[in-house]
Amino acid sequence: HMDDDFDGRDGGLNQHNLNVTILAMSLHLCGQIAALRREFGEGAQYFGLALKIAHDCAGEKSAQFAIVFATYGAFLLQHAEAVMNSGDEVPENLLEEADDTLSKALMLLRYRLGDGHYMVAETMQHIAFLLLYRGQVEEALALMKDGAGPLVEVALGHGNPRPRFVGGCVGVC
Repeated sequence: HMDDDFDGRDGGLNQHNLNVTILAMSLHLCGQIAALRREFGEGAQYFGLALKIAHDCAGEKSAQFAIVFATYGAFLLQHAEAVMNSGDEVPENLLEEADDTLSKALMLLRYRLGDGHYMVAETMQHIAFLLLYRGQVEEALALMKDGAGPLVEVALGHGNPRPRFVGGCVGVC
């Protein structure tokens, strides 16, 4: 969804807006790939560029920015998980940045995409994992059971395997 006056030029959908969106989403994808390879420094650089482009060209309250921002929050959570899995202690500032980013992203996603969008549920799920990593088991369970689980099922439908995954996560908590 593009805002009516996405870049202030020619209003709405135009070639420039489309090119900028493709660039931001491509950089965002490169950041996700870097996370899969556990190259978090490189991933952070890609996300930094994607966030700057989405912010400067689409605006802080745009759907494009909300999507990149939410994925950056998930990237930070992946980074924290990788540190935990290595046996090292996760720096509190990494958890704080992930928490702050995911919380703000959740508000933006709800505003731009609505509560019925799967990315809202996915971001709630990431927040629940963050709570779990901080030892807030009851809060994590409540968010998964009452928030992320039902939203995923509504957004994706009963036949999609993702709601069963979220339900399994609730069972693990």
